[in-house]
Amino acid sequence: ELNIPLETALYCGDSITDTKALSLLREKNGISIAFNANRYALKSAEFFVLSEDAKILEDICKKIFEKGKNALFYFLNEKRVGKIPKEEEAFKKLVEQSESFRKKIRGIHIGSLG
Repeated sequence: ELNIPLETALYCGDSITDTKALSLLREKNGISIAFNANRYALKSAEFFVLSEDAKILEDICKKIFEKGKNALFYFLNEKRVGKIPKEEEAFKKLVEQSESFRKKIRGIHIGSLG
């Protein structure tokens, strides 16, 4: 509706309700981030973030606003920020790590939601 090119957009999501938007941005070379996400969001996004708070997302957005999408790679050296692996075993390990972290941060009941 806003006529903003998708390659300039950023979407951050964490669950099954975000998969369409995450996939669309990934396919259109925008920025798709799975934040403390479950397996559905991780499968749809290009990048992941595991964090106890959303401050890192503010930092990521500021860098991207200043320097564009490539600025995101500045954060990939951090322990809990990365590109979602395509290799099956590495992806399974990330899902386990992210879903465990999600439950720790959000609580077992909310963290287990799709």
